[in-house]
Amino acid sequence: MEIETKLVPPPGFVVPDLSGAVKGLGFAGSGTDDVKALCLVARYFDTEDLALARSSITLRHRTGPEGARWTVKLPARSRKEHHLARREIDVDAPATEPPPEVQRLLAAQLRGRTLNVVAELVTTRLTQRLEAPDGTGVVEIVTDHVCGTSADGRVLEFDEIEVEQLHGRGAKQARRAVVAALRNAGCRRGRQLPKLMRVLDAEGLGPPDVVLPRLTSDPNVSDAVGYALARSVDQILFHDPRVRLGGNDEDLHQFRVALRRLRSDLSTFAALLDMASADSLRHELGWLAGTTSARRDLDVLRARLAKERDEVAPQDVAALEELLCRCDEQSQLAYGIILEALTSERYLNLLDVLVDSVREFVNRTQPTVDDAETKQHLRRLVRRRWRKLNRRVHRLASGPTPHALHRTRIITKRYRAAVQAAAPILGPGSARLDRKLGGLQDVLGDIHDYQVAQAWLRSAAAEQPSTALVAGQMIASLRADSKRRWSEWPEAWQRVRQQRHRLRR
Repeated sequence: MEIETKLVPPPGFVVPDLSGAVKGLGFAGSGTDDVKALCLVARYFDTEDLALARSSITLRHRTGPEGARWTVKLPARSRKEHHLARREIDVDAPATEPPPEVQRLLAAQLRGRTLNVVAELVTTRLTQRLEAPDGTGVVEIVTDHVCGTSADGRVLEFDEIEVEQLHGRGAKQARRAVVAALRNAGCRRGRQLPKLMRVLDAEGLGPPDVVLPRLTSDPNVSDAVGYALARSVDQILFHDPRVRLGGNDEDLHQFRVALRRLRSDLSTFAALLDMASADSLRHELGWLAGTTSARRDLDVLRARLAKERDEVAPQDVAALEELLCRCDEQSQLAYGIILEALTSERYLNLLDVLVDSVREFVNRTQPTVDDAETKQHLRRLVRRRWRKLNRRVHRLASGPTPHALHRTRIITKRYRAAVQAAAPILGPGSARLDRKLGGLQDVLGDIHDYQVAQAWLRSAAAEQPSTALVAGQMIASLRADSKRRWSEWPEAWQRVRQQRHRLRR
């Protein structure tokens, strides 16, 4: 993750000696005099309607003394006022046009739209690096003079200083200390925007494809439901390129959460949505979620297997590594299924319909109906989800099976999604109910995961007898954990009931 703070220097500013700004750090090389100016020429690509820029994504091809490469920068989920955080992906490819791997990475944002050059930036750069005594880079101070030309011929020149946090120990604190020192020397904090956004005029870019409605302290039902739908679609679009990149289980988890929540909301609030496509959207979302299930189960399993490294006897480590290799091989196959879905026309068509449907719902004219009546109708729809969950739990009294508890977990998720969507209408007590439902969902989820893991280990032991002992030990451990969590779910359910009763009052 690239983390940097952008500053605006006064005219003629020269970076002072900052080696004393952070104790124990010094400039790389021979100091502030050992700095050579570089000339960097970057062409930025986007769609005609600037779909990437409107999503705070940049794609460039840049040439300089160290060579040429393509770079995609994806924004962090949470935007900070005092720094800019982005994930940087470099691709070596010819400069003629954006390479196929980049276009696949950004397929959800592009959705068939063509990439063209939207700006060229020529940057004169001075780079200084503060290092630890062992030579580890901690902070980089970059002084840039930028001349940017947009596709319509507008030219903008500006100076800026970037203080980038590197990966050495104490880098975050060092970045903050250097920023403070530069501000004391006359710089002021600038807007934390990529250079391209300044050249394109950030104010005139327009909103992203999916806009979350602004909720007031007393929102109407359309705004509350529209916000819930837009949040889920936005979450899908945000995590899509990160799922394609792989390497972070949390991105796939959040992608799945958005699919599940959106599918549930389309069902719960069908009477309010008046969307002709709601049923087909739910079907397609179910298909997409199904393609991710195997990989998710294997991610959970692998985390459990990795934890056993410190538990097994030394003579059993080799057998555990066999299990990890088996899990990794299956994970790669499962990841291939996800990528196949994400590169399909079916998926891109689904995204188009989702974006258009949510935009239409959010922007539609508000119905001329008593909002108090509509809010009451919303509460009835949420109560309907509660009654389904309550009936399901009562059926478990005669002796729940793992399958029955798994079904209960699914219904819990649907009720929780409804509570989250209706929270602006239900009031502050809904947040506490959401947390209690999350606790119940976690307990039931663990029970299901333990059952899946045991079945996987039995299959592995049957096919790879050399792993049987370790697999058997893990199954015994999983059974003990499952028994513990099994005893906890009734209490978690009682906490949900109590909080739901308080919410009713």
